[in-house]
Amino acid sequence: MGNKQTFIITILAIVSSCVLAIDGDMGEASYGIENKPDGSEQYPYLIEDFEDFQEFCGDTRYWRAEVQTRLECDLDLDPNLPGRIIYTHAPIAPDTDSSNNGFQGTEYQGIFDGADHTISKLSINGADICGLFGLISSPASVKNLNITNVSIIGQNYVGVLAGSISNCELLDNSSSGTVNGNEQVGGLIGRNYNAEIKSCSSICTVNNSASYIGGLVGLNDGTIHNCSSEGTVDGVEFVGGLVGANANYATITNGCSTSDVNASGPYSGGLLGYNSYGGTVSDSSSFGEVYGATYTGGLIGYSYYGDIESSYSESLVTASGNYSGGLLGYKHYGTISGCYTTGLTNGIEYVGGLLGYANGGNVLDSYSTGSVNATNRHIGGLLGYNSDYAIIKTCYSSSNVETTSDGAGGLVGFNSGYIERSFSVGSVIGSHYIGGLVGDNLKGNIYSSYSTASVMGIGSRIGGLVGDNNEGNVSGCYSTGPVSAETTSHDVGGLVGWNFEGNVINSFWNIETSNMTTSAGGTGAKGISTEQMKTIDTFVNAGWDLVSVWNIEEAQTYPLLRKYLAVDTNYDDTVNLTDLSILAEYWLEGME
Repeated sequence: MGNKQTFIITILAIVSSCVLAIDGDMGEASYGIENKPDGSEQYPYLIEDFEDFQEFCGDTRYWRAEVQTRLECDLDLDPNLPGRIIYTHAPIAPDTDSSNNGFQGTEYQGIFDGADHTISKLSINGADICGLFGLISSPASVKNLNITNVSIIGQNYVGVLAGSISNCELLDNSSSGTVNGNEQVGGLIGRNYNAEIKSCSSICTVNNSASYIGGLVGLNDGTIHNCSSEGTVDGVEFVGGLVGANANYATITNGCSTSDVNASGPYSGGLLGYNSYGGTVSDSSSFGEVYGATYTGGLIGYSYYGDIESSYSESLVTASGNYSGGLLGYKHYGTISGCYTTGLTNGIEYVGGLLGYANGGNVLDSYSTGSVNATNRHIGGLLGYNSDYAIIKTCYSSSNVETTSDGAGGLVGFNSGYIERSFSVGSVIGSHYIGGLVGDNLKGNIYSSYSTASVMGIGSRIGGLVGDNNEGNVSGCYSTGPVSAETTSHDVGGLVGWNFEGNVINSFWNIETSNMTTSAGGTGAKGISTEQMKTIDTFVNAGWDLVSVWNIEEAQTYPLLRKYLAVDTNYDDTVNLTDLSILAEYWLEGME
């Protein structure tokens, strides 16, 4: 009996050991052969159908830091399909607090790879901080995800991908559909706080929104690189085709918007509505139509101590208020460099083909070619109003400028700053204070610059180069364009229309092509013939720098700024479209 019992126990032990061994082997097989998901980089959790998606949305363990999830299929979230709904909050990482007191809930901190799959027909109605994700935060990453044909109606912090993101990374994501909200609303993200958004795009209609509204991002407090938007963006203020507003030190590089922008209030731009302190926009462009009130720009509405580099706009700009520009409506210090515009700009007052109003700062190596129209004063082919010692250097405009009021110039309408090595071609039409280069020069400085623009005024103080020079300085400049005025006009001159306690030094106008034999400015303004204008000695004797600043082909050309000698050896008396196209190509090559 005892021996039999011992035998049975021994057999049971052996069987038990075998079972455990088999279980252990199966466990290893499920990880090693079947690749059981565990949220690691090697074995991410997989979303293979709608049921998996529901589980992912409902279990916060999937949202933890470094937990990886991959979408393995396209998902149709059409609320008309069985089991689908119209969400009242973000499906993933929603804000559970309905009191507008900030985010309450569990943030998404994991790694989500869309694997180039598409989530379509997401529908949300009525939440704060909403999108597919509510809040995405550090150290999260969301990539390779397409979200299409969505319909989102939210409050604040609303975007197709996420309502708000913080200290994370978004890469290669796209969105399309309709987004409505109140503040900080974007086609992809509502609010970006210190996160990086790279190679993302949005094709959205963003409307019925109040402030900080963008085709891609509503408010950007981080980095946006190589991103684009198209569609329509409507709002009240801080409205941009790509981004509603840049916060302090935020950056946009290689951004592009073809979105049409409509704003009933201030700060609207084809790319960016408002660029705050230290914000930078570079290598970016805009193409859509922009309609705004005050501070309206083809690229940016308003820039405060920000820099704009190597960027351009082809946008049509129409403003119902003041401060509008083909590139930028208003600049408070900061620098514009290597930029250009080609679109038509329409405004009321302080209107420029490139920039409406410059309060300090620099405009360098930039140009405008689109027509500029205004119904009031201070309008310029490049810049409407240049103040507070702002510097314009190595710039030009070929814009046709027209206003029914005062202070119009082929390059600058009003100048109390500094202009050097710049020129204007095209035409200028206005009333009083009309000039081929500058309309009204009040204590401003103009050096080594010229105009070939035609000038027509119906009032007084009209000049081929400067209409009114009031305590300003004009040195080493010339004009050749025709100057015409009404028979009742007065203070009309080939170079300067009116000069009050200003200095005009070693400057010239062509008495033959201007149809003017007189000019204000005293002996420093000299009227000479076309032949003399093409003679080197004329300018050598006047102390002009023909080595580093100017170049003249004897008996062939007027003085040409060396900055713009772009291998065009077919010299004539004018700067034409061929010259400008060669110059533009030369500059663009220099930006690359």
